[in-house]
Amino acid sequence: MAQIRSADIDPELARGGARKHKSGAWSDALAGLASNRPLLTFASAIVLFQLSNAAMLPIMAGSLTTRAPQWATVVIAICILAPQFVVAVIAPWVGRTAQSWGRRPLLMLCFVPLCVRGAVFAASNDPSVIVVAQLLDGISAATLGVLVPLVIADTTRGTGHFNFAQGVVGVAVGIGASLGTTIAGYVADMFGDAVVFLFLGSVGAFGFLLVLALMPETREAPAATYFRAAGQN
Repeated sequence: MAQIRSADIDPELARGGARKHKSGAWSDALAGLASNRPLLTFASAIVLFQLSNAAMLPIMAGSLTTRAPQWATVVIAICILAPQFVVAVIAPWVGRTAQSWGRRPLLMLCFVPLCVRGAVFAASNDPSVIVVAQLLDGISAATLGVLVPLVIADTTRGTGHFNFAQGVVGVAVGIGASLGTTIAGYVADMFGDAVVFLFLGSVGAFGFLLVLALMPETREAPAATYFRAAGQN
């Protein structure tokens, strides 16, 4: 790192060719975030995704352990590992499709498996059916893993606030996962496993509707349209 010369770094190019602004970084970032509707919508969608997704497998694991402890460990292990193979297989396709289809259709697509998994887990106790349904989690994981940096880059291009926006989305992930496990545990204790899976699937459906109604397409859109920092024209 010490061998990198400051003269070799073009700050304007690093910011996507945008002019540097005189106002402070924190004030720029906070003011820009407040007016960046696509980024806020995306962060809200991430909260709903994690709210639906984070608790689904743990609740299913607890249910399996209670009903059939002799084979629950094997099924849970498969449910954890198998989606990772799906991610590895389809992630390149997701990257190419994000450029051809755009970000918004794929963001809607990643919510569909949540609805399906919630319905299947509520209706079936068959281990093979559970494993097949859990494979759908790989579709969501691959899609979201590709879309998060792309959408953040789209909505912050030229502002120099990519890392700040990435932190905002990271906070959204934490909030959604924390609320999801807490609320799902309460619902499961009060109303049973079938109800909690239907609830989690419904949250995924609400996330789909949120993206459909409010999330614009961000591919190749000028970030200045979205990110109005303080003092920026």
